[in-house]
Amino acid sequence: MAKKVLCILSEWGYWGEELVGPVEALDAAGYEIVFATSTGRRPHALPPSMDATFMDPPLGRGVTSEEMARLTKAIDGGTRLDNPISLKEWLPEKPYRSSHNYLREQEAYNNRLDEISKELDEYAALVLRVRQSPDQAAFGETVNPVGHRSRRDQRCAQQ
Repeated sequence: MAKKVLCILSEWGYWGEELVGPVEALDAAGYEIVFATSTGRRPHALPPSMDATFMDPPLGRGVTSEEMARLTKAIDGGTRLDNPISLKEWLPEKPYRSSHNYLREQEAYNNRLDEISKELDEYAALVLRVRQSPDQAAFGETVNPVGHRSRRDQRCAQQ
């Protein structure tokens, strides 16, 4: 069975270089990458990440190399990202406490979470790029909106 990695992307746009690096490393290590977005729509690279002539106004310089623009265009123009998993369909919606059938809905919700936990066991890792602003990076702050929980203590690209 192929080693698999779940890669969650924003369907509203991703920075090309942030996907190219992990994809190249995981491909070289022999992993199958399964992509997911919030509603299952195809993700697209942000246009500046495919344009080596783009000048970042705050920095006053280019931020995308010719090579990275070419690699990003190759991924964005290919078919790899065409059919991502829909997280909305895969993950259950938490029941409302005011529901007339709350206890049964909560039980079904917890049962589905147990099923998802077993489904996630087929993945060696989860790739989720969390963006930091330059200010956060300068002050050593990190952003973690999902409360990351590590299922394994291994770096999959190094296995």
